[in-house]
Amino acid sequence: MDDEFFRFPHTPHIAWLGDREPRGDKLLPPLEVESFLSSELVVEEKVDGANVGLSIDQYGKLRAQNRGAWIDKGVGGQFKHLWKWIKQYEYQLKLALDSDLILFGEWCYAEHSIGYEKLPNWFIGFDLYSRSESKFYSVKRRNEVLATVGIPIVSPLNQGRFSLKDLKLMLDQPSYYGANKIEGIYLRKDKGNWLEKRAKLVRADFTQIIDEHWSRKSLIPNKIQY
Repeated sequence: MDDEFFRFPHTPHIAWLGDREPRGDKLLPPLEVESFLSSELVVEEKVDGANVGLSIDQYGKLRAQNRGAWIDKGVGGQFKHLWKWIKQYEYQLKLALDSDLILFGEWCYAEHSIGYEKLPNWFIGFDLYSRSESKFYSVKRRNEVLATVGIPIVSPLNQGRFSLKDLKLMLDQPSYYGANKIEGIYLRKDKGNWLEKRAKLVRADFTQIIDEHWSRKSLIPNKIQY
């Protein structure tokens, strides 16, 4: 198995709702948007946390990553409770992931731009990546695997074919996790056992504060609903 670091890929916007054009974020070209919206899509809540990947190394040990770097044990800040949390799921994760899969999810201990009052867990899973196939699992397949681990899966919002207007209306609903509004939505198109394409749509007021990085503020923990 190739043990090379795999960084979670950028998710393009299906439309940009902010006033200023995105700098680092990519927009789907109009023709791709048209094709994408003609397909059956799964819509999920976009959660405002830290992107964390969990996998098994060549020695059979669990490891964690955030964007382009490994997360060391003993690290502080928003990850100070991560390894204690991982320990609770170590056995189940090793069985489910084996040497092939990377579980990606949002680590939601620290409030970023949105505060959550009703989290089911500090970690919410949203993707499984197969290193041997270089593909992400479909929603159905992902859900089946995560059900064996006992880790919450990101909240589903809808499924079907939608216009851009339909998708924009979905941004006005409250978060499943206890915030007044959702940050945005993820759109997934699956084919068989695999994810074929994905995109996102982010609220206009959220795009305006993307550059005001949360880490400049004091750390405020989100809340778990037990």
